[in-house]
Amino acid sequence: MGKNNYYKLFIAFVVLLLLCSIPLFLPAVQKDILALGSYICHHDLRDPQKWICLMVQLGLFFAFTGITLGTIFLCPKEITALQRKIYYFLVVLICVSVLPILFGCFFSIPAADDFTCTLSYLGWSGNKIKYILSEVKRCYFNWQGTYFGYAISAVPVYYSFGLVLLRIVLIFTTLFFFSSLYFLIWTGVRMLGLQNKIIKFNMSLLLFFCMIFYVVNFMNISEIFFWYTGVGVYTIPLSFCFIAIAAFLLGKSTEKKVFIVLGILSAFVAAGGSLEISAFLCSVLLFFICYDFFVEKKLCPTVLIGLFAFLGALVNAIAPGNFVRHTFFDTKLNIFGSIVKSFDRINLSFFNDLQYGLIFAIFVIVFIVSYHLLKFSKILFKWPGLVTIFSYFCCVITVFPVVLGYNSNYLPGRCLFVERCAFCFFDILLAIYWGGWASKKEIKLFTKEFFIGVSLVCFIPVLLFFDNPVRSKLYSVKMLYHEFKGDFLREAWRQEGILRDIKLSNEDDVIVFVERPKKTHWSNLMLIGLSEDKKNWINVGLSEYYGKKSITVKYKD
Repeated sequence: MGKNNYYKLFIAFVVLLLLCSIPLFLPAVQKDILALGSYICHHDLRDPQKWICLMVQLGLFFAFTGITLGTIFLCPKEITALQRKIYYFLVVLICVSVLPILFGCFFSIPAADDFTCTLSYLGWSGNKIKYILSEVKRCYFNWQGTYFGYAISAVPVYYSFGLVLLRIVLIFTTLFFFSSLYFLIWTGVRMLGLQNKIIKFNMSLLLFFCMIFYVVNFMNISEIFFWYTGVGVYTIPLSFCFIAIAAFLLGKSTEKKVFIVLGILSAFVAAGGSLEISAFLCSVLLFFICYDFFVEKKLCPTVLIGLFAFLGALVNAIAPGNFVRHTFFDTKLNIFGSIVKSFDRINLSFFNDLQYGLIFAIFVIVFIVSYHLLKFSKILFKWPGLVTIFSYFCCVITVFPVVLGYNSNYLPGRCLFVERCAFCFFDILLAIYWGGWASKKEIKLFTKEFFIGVSLVCFIPVLLFFDNPVRSKLYSVKMLYHEFKGDFLREAWRQEGILRDIKLSNEDDVIVFVERPKKTHWSNLMLIGLSEDKKNWINVGLSEYYGKKSITVKYKD
């Protein structure tokens, strides 16, 4: 590394140091630092928790800085000054979006179904594989058809190996999710036929950032990344969904059987997760199959991937447990009403997102990039209007299983996450398709002046991000601040203390006294879920798990 590179490294480190030091100027953080300093000066340091909290915060800071700088210096050598700046900018934005979630996994704890899914394991003494298969069978016939998701959820990670392995599993699951998403995006960009490798690289980073920034912000992601049961039913199947789509594209372009086999396996596994993921996967593969048949006038062997995705979704959908679950919640299947509510749900999501301007901003950015880069692409961009209508129906198909299950257009956080993945995927797909179509048609309307005007119009709703109610929903940025502040560690200790008190209690009717978190303390960790009502299903589940008659939580006011 030359002197010039060392100089750049020093400058980059100083800039990141200043950026990461911004929280120190906030009153809440200053209050915590003063409290820690006071503690060190006036106490004998018998309690190590203050030191641990400080070390974890410093560790997160240096890890964030080191990973960001390390990624920046992976930049290819054969790159222009402008391309290098774009690369640096995108890397920092991606790290700010992804690393807080990865760090959050260090503080995760078991919650809700993580305990109840393990209850049958407590009395099992036979082969562990047979246990998992028996649990999948029991779930399939009595609760829901997520054959792969429940196979993951049935593995007693916390019971058998404790918090350390649980957190390691969540960390690797998070890495697997973002890696599979980038694999899909890189494959899609590769299919566009761009000649310059550096441009392909930066475009894939741009699309990756747009996707993750859209799906991890403006919602709570605790059920996706910090909850073991959610990981089994949603995160891992969704990751295999991305791999199946990427394998479809690679199988089509290379005609290698290995990608077809990979796609078939990944599609069947993904279809065994949430039915919403099955619907999303089938709708995306149906789009590409229809494109091959109607636009390119051919069908590739990759159609087998779509077939196995449909078969997996069918196995999931016809499970007797799905119908038993409806009777448990005393709801009736209303197919026609659910179709109407699915349209309502997508329309509601679309207009809410337009209000904030983010989905429109992503479309404009990707459209501009595609218009300038896809002029010589060999892909046929025909009938963009029909593609738009088809994509809209694909979004409706994605949310339909959830709406049918709840008989409402309400979506829980984990389902909302999948909806946003589908929404952003088709938004980016349409932006590329329309941009390629306009570039092929050589429409002179799209000049630099026009794009500057549209960008300014696009920027106006994005200004809403700086409004307090909206800014507070930028979870990745908010998480980073509160992780450095120590709130995640504080909440993890509080939840671990609840479990420790239950486990060590000699009483059959356990009462756990806990402090309410202060308003200035925040974390989006998945909490245990215990309530002051001992008849609550989570309280009952933990009572069975720990061999107690009842468990009640009381707050110290």
